[in-house]
Amino acid sequence: MNRTEAKEAAKGKLEEYLNIITQKKGSQYICPLCGSGTGENKTPAGKLNGDFTYHCFSCEFHGDIFDLVAKIENIIDDAEKFNRVYEIFNIFTDENKKINTERREQSNAVDYTAYYEECHARVSETDYFSFRGLSEATIDKFMLGFDPAWRSPKALREGKNPPSSSRIGVNQVREIAETHIKSTGNKPVIIIDYLQILAPFEPRASDKQNTDKAVFELKRMSRDFKIPIIGISSLNRENYNSAINMSSYKESGAIEYSSDVLLGLQLVGAGKKDFDVNAEKKKDPRQIELKILKNRNGATGDSMNFDYYPMFNYFKETGKKQQGMS
Repeated sequence: MNRTEAKEAAKGKLEEYLNIITQKKGSQYICPLCGSGTGENKTPAGKLNGDFTYHCFSCEFHGDIFDLVAKIENIIDDAEKFNRVYEIFNIFTDENKKINTERREQSNAVDYTAYYEECHARVSETDYFSFRGLSEATIDKFMLGFDPAWRSPKALREGKNPPSSSRIGVNQVREIAETHIKSTGNKPVIIIDYLQILAPFEPRASDKQNTDKAVFELKRMSRDFKIPIIGISSLNRENYNSAINMSSYKESGAIEYSSDVLLGLQLVGAGKKDFDVNAEKKKDPRQIELKILKNRNGATGDSMNFDYYPMFNYFKETGKKQQGMS
């Protein structure tokens, strides 16, 4: 499509974008810019208009999807904001369609269905599964398998298995999930550990842009396949000594806006006067607090306390702390 057609197609994506980054209450949206709708009266002030524009009656922002994405991602250049929206929704103009098609073809994963079936047929060659206490029913249900040559150079050269040392991106995660569903009939739970080391969509883009794109695509994957996706994120260094909040997550505003549930782990006492993160890390067990920062379909503000034993990477629940308690 030409630029005019691409622009019109993108404008129609505004509702989809709002549903990804924020929550709708009744006919209006919690504003992703000023947070109107999360205060005491809980009344959202964001409205989607019939001309594909968004307006917030609280912060007075008004604009289309290009303006909204530019505002959220702090994009100043006009050409960059158009390209960013096209990238988010995989809209290709005549000028870049050929390039993006070639990139997609190069990133297509091999269909590993036959390989999975071959490995599943060889489970009797190892005692690993019985050692882990897995029943035959579980092995069959999840198509678990065994490949004695999994890490051998010969297997890699023959394309029997994907390289274990390379970084994978969201496109490959999606393809692996599709293959798993196709070959087993079961929907997986996907855990990304962690978001900031996923392979970038565009090597020339900033870390923030690549992380935002990954989060948006994971959200889309969750909705398309109707599966839960758990993403683990690193924190900004300046937040190590501060109380955790929704702006603590590194390289991305999309984590805050797109998540259905957002949980934060911090050392007990973080953000208080005289808190020393290094002293707290020397304790065994460490005192850890899990805070519910966002819950699209439930309550927020509560926290859970844990004892963390680093030698065993083990968390022991010590009790629930109600909102407002110290």
